[in-house]
Amino acid sequence: MRLLELGSHGEVSLTRDFGDDVPRYSILSHTWGADDEEVTFNDLREGLGRGKVGHKKIEFCGNQARKDGLQYFWVDTCCIDKANHSELSEAITSMFRWYRGAVKCYVYLSDVSARKRDNDAQTQHTWESAFRTSRWFTRGWTLQELLAPESVEFFSREEELLGDKKVLEQQLHQITGIPVTALHGGSLSYFSISERMRWAANRHTKKKEDQAYCLLGIFDVSMSLRYGEGEKALARLEKKVNGSSNRKCRSPKGDYPLVQEKQPCLEKVKAFASNKSATVFAYHYCSISDPDSQRPVNILGSLVAQISAWQPSSLKDLKGIFERDKARKKGKTLQVWELEQVLVKHIATFSAAIILFDALNESEDFFGTVACILSLLRQLPNLKALVTSTRSAATAGTNQWPHLVEVQMNPDEDIRTFVEANLSDHVALRYLSPECMEIVRSVLIGKADQT
Repeated sequence: MRLLELGSHGEVSLTRDFGDDVPRYSILSHTWGADDEEVTFNDLREGLGRGKVGHKKIEFCGNQARKDGLQYFWVDTCCIDKANHSELSEAITSMFRWYRGAVKCYVYLSDVSARKRDNDAQTQHTWESAFRTSRWFTRGWTLQELLAPESVEFFSREEELLGDKKVLEQQLHQITGIPVTALHGGSLSYFSISERMRWAANRHTKKKEDQAYCLLGIFDVSMSLRYGEGEKALARLEKKVNGSSNRKCRSPKGDYPLVQEKQPCLEKVKAFASNKSATVFAYHYCSISDPDSQRPVNILGSLVAQISAWQPSSLKDLKGIFERDKARKKGKTLQVWELEQVLVKHIATFSAAIILFDALNESEDFFGTVACILSLLRQLPNLKALVTSTRSAATAGTNQWPHLVEVQMNPDEDIRTFVEANLSDHVALRYLSPECMEIVRSVLIGKADQT
């Protein structure tokens, strides 16, 4: 990754490629003008480009970075040698990570003016109306530029600060339809594939292929770039995303097991929580095929990992527990009651919290896990816990459930879907004839015991 520096007389220069040792930097988000208006990599290398319209954006980014105490900054128009295919491919694959790694992201809105009026209220209304209709919200690449960085600041064409994404969170939610929790930096893996696809549905790119490439970071996948393939790029992306969603994923905040989900009920609960102010949502699935997901300490651990997306200090609390007990550095793990304390402390800071425990009957210690859930409910008036379990386990576990609803389930369709997904991903079985595949499919579905 190479960066830019701004000289004392406003001259912009490229740095060397820093490789993995990248210093602190800011990053620019903007909408491209005509190709001949933007400053290119070759322009900077040859000392040209100051007369181009796009140079103003670069100077703005450099000046704003200097005000924020940052020596380096990055701009996509001129920091990438687009004539070098391997460099371009690496840049596109790394783009989400580069925006996430920036100390600050400056959004330059060339179509939003904040000129002063006599009436301050009228001025606010004027720029906010233009803000809501800005072309920036219609571009494909700017989706990741909104979500990836922790700090995103919006500026008018006069280079006046309009607000950051925390101050403008409600406007951004209304304009984009993206839940506030995602805007706050919640892990994107907590949102379903279809929901993330909806965020990009009304966005456009100059090249058809970029409609797929601009979403690589949103879905945390990588694939080769093939400019010229047109809409096939989006089809390849969908296949890649759907394939990766069938595998277990891990929280970026820790090693606690999480499972990618597709249940409509779960998506409705998540959507409900996401659109409520100061409401946090967490989910844990006890998988029959994953012993790690069944252990109470990992169940609570996965919840802490998810809560840390909103409350990073929860991980600091866990680290503090380890440091206070030096013996734990020798391979011992946290205790359930310690994780419970951390959850209580940090969930209490939200107006409301919703936790869904799915397939709790598969828990290694069902009764112990139930006791933990009831303990959390007693200590946290703002917490709502939803639990799914088999009838026998739920009724045997306790008679203290506040509400117990029995639902008749027909698992045949779920079993068929699960078998189909896993067969399609199994490399060795791809060489079987269609007849043999049908026999394998029928046997697996027929032998399933519907649990």
